[in-house]
Amino acid sequence: MGTRMGAGISKQRMRLGGKTILAHAVERLCASGMISECVVVVPAGELALYEDLVRQLCNEEDVPIQCVEGGENRMASIRRGLEKLSEEASLVLIHDGARPFVSLDTIRDCVDKAAQTGAAVAAVAAKDTIKVAAADGVVESTPDRSRLFLVQTPQVFRRDWLEQAHRLAEENGWDATDDSALIERLGHRVYLVKGSYFNLKITTPEDMVMAEAILAAIAPAIGKSTSKEQGGTV
Repeated sequence: MGTRMGAGISKQRMRLGGKTILAHAVERLCASGMISECVVVVPAGELALYEDLVRQLCNEEDVPIQCVEGGENRMASIRRGLEKLSEEASLVLIHDGARPFVSLDTIRDCVDKAAQTGAAVAAVAAKDTIKVAAADGVVESTPDRSRLFLVQTPQVFRRDWLEQAHRLAEENGWDATDDSALIERLGHRVYLVKGSYFNLKITTPEDMVMAEAILAAIAPAIGKSTSKEQGGTV
């Protein structure tokens, strides 16, 4: 819902460089050559708004895109998205609609790794020292920064693993801030793929300032592929 943004509209519909944040994200996914279909999970009550937005997207790859209303929380929204996928989709890529600068190579690397292993997640190394604190703000421990990573999206999983993980989460009342945590609970290995510090998730007004700077400085470059060949589809 983007309540921390305080913009009065869902943050994915805010405009960045002349088009919505969601448009940047979806167009990059479609341009990767790795996506065979796309489901946009949208806030409740805004289905018609997003369907109109999706019709305006630049989709040179002609990837089928549909919208579905989300649930009461993130995990419920993912489950509704899964229900809309065709039976042919054996890998599922999950991406935040508020990450407009994901690179084509990051998308392809995550898909390729998940095709090999079953579960791959984009991540970057933590730059700052991390503290674990109690509720009263007293520091309890300082983890080894060299082993800490900031998880991003895309996150790509075998569909059967993801559906099983969400089914068990619903049955047992598990909560998680990302899908990889649910896959880990099943005992599967989740592999990290090198992401990018430019792959910003827009959450607060300060993030919009950074996003405008990124768009002006490096957006054309990060949208380009390197010499990697295009792989299969998700």
